[in-house]
Amino acid sequence: GTLIGVEWKGEHDIIFDFAGSGENNGGSTGGETGDSTEGETGGETGGSTDEGETVSSIPAFGSMYKGCFVLAVNDATATGATLTLLSPKETTGLVYDSSSNEEVEAAITAALPKCSVDGISGWRVPYKAEAQLILANATAIRLAMNEAAATTLPSTGNYYYRMTSGEINAFKIGSSSFAVVTIANTDILRPVTTVAVKLE
Repeated sequence: GTLIGVEWKGEHDIIFDFAGSGENNGGSTGGETGDSTEGETGGETGGSTDEGETVSSIPAFGSMYKGCFVLAVNDATATGATLTLLSPKETTGLVYDSSSNEEVEAAITAALPKCSVDGISGWRVPYKAEAQLILANATAIRLAMNEAAATTLPSTGNYYYRMTSGEINAFKIGSSSFAVVTIANTDILRPVTTVAVKLE
């Protein structure tokens, strides 16, 4: 069979072994999917589990799931979905030489645990499509974060995101359109992750 989804880079043929022959199934997870349309996130995905946690109903966009804002609901079926979650935490003041992408990456990797949420893994810098969703839904994010007593989004500020080239850049929150700015140590890190959920 063939599966296409946010967890896959392109299209992969998968061998399903229903006869129990013990052969390994092919395929891989993760990988950049590129820019995408509304409701999809694109970019590398890192779920906290392969199977997905069992839920009574699929969390809706704009709701809070395990203390995180549901930024997107992808690949929803009768049995489950893939959620893109925005952390309720953020940090700033990362130390690096902005001319060195390696230093920027190392600083972000070291800072990600400050923004993690218990029971959820795979936190990473948002890709452009995810950053665009954050910008477009900043008001809804603020309201939901306030109700959950989480760290809300400021009305202005610059947030890290990953360009399609793979390098880190920043975008300006509070702008009417997606405005790219040069990264600086004062920029804010608020990561995202992708998790699978399945219905009971």
